[in-house]
Amino acid sequence: MFTEDLTPFFDTADHAEVARIGAEYLSLPGSAGNSASTPDSVAVGFTGDRDIIFGIAPLTLGTNKGVISKFVNTAGGWRIYLLDTGLLRFQWSEAGNFRLADSTQPWPFGIGVLGYAKISFDVDNGAGGCAISYRTSPDGVAPYTPLGLTVTQAGATIVTNSAEAIHLGNGGTSDVEPSLVEGNFHRFELRNGIDGLVVASFDPGRGLPEATSLVARSGELWTINQSGSPAAALEGGGESVNGIFDEPSRDDVLVGSTRPTFMCATAALPADFKTAMFQIRSRFFKMAGAPDVDETGSITTLELEEQ
Repeated sequence: MFTEDLTPFFDTADHAEVARIGAEYLSLPGSAGNSASTPDSVAVGFTGDRDIIFGIAPLTLGTNKGVISKFVNTAGGWRIYLLDTGLLRFQWSEAGNFRLADSTQPWPFGIGVLGYAKISFDVDNGAGGCAISYRTSPDGVAPYTPLGLTVTQAGATIVTNSAEAIHLGNGGTSDVEPSLVEGNFHRFELRNGIDGLVVASFDPGRGLPEATSLVARSGELWTINQSGSPAAALEGGGESVNGIFDEPSRDDVLVGSTRPTFMCATAALPADFKTAMFQIRSRFFKMAGAPDVDETGSITTLELEEQ
């Protein structure tokens, strides 16, 4: 709810500066005790088809790196890691039996280069088997490109859930541990079903730099687990984009308004601005619902609410 008339903030040639104040990424040092985690819940404990999307810029390669996990050896779950060969691996538990599938081509982005991956897991492909597809994108917005062939295995399956939390930057608890990934984590999304409902998501822009927790757009609380020095931390941010914005109607910004809308007329905002917190002039805002985007993925309408 807005407590004052915001119209004076837009009284000069309909020009506004949009400044991102949320963090840009989660920095992971690759040492024990450093990760971001959210607890197990009914929403994330499903056993069927799923999409897992993440964006990361690894700072080292060469040994198996645990990237994401909801996994403990004695109870099951699933996890993703980046092998020393550069291949991505998805591993899961099926009623006490551990299965895995590796991508057929290596991670296509270099050390320190941000890349995005989408792993789609079909537990029953209708032909007596299961299928795992790997896709990548340089920006997380453009269409994802297949990373090699879809991996098909005999036998439909399920993913046995465990009470373990979801960890970013951790390979889970097992007899043989991958080393911990070192790098900058930019995004995570878990969907129930292929192209299904988002049930967990991590966007660093939902938290301020150096904050030790954030609340995801999907509603769950994420904790930044820290140990030693350097420790995991939300970092970056502070970018700004100047653009010409259509003047919001006075009705949209009067006292009592809850959804002012600003039309971006000439400037496209970077993709990672979509869910971050913003500052316009001296007022602080956060996104209110999903933005409208055009066919290129550029934001055309921002709906903001006061922080």
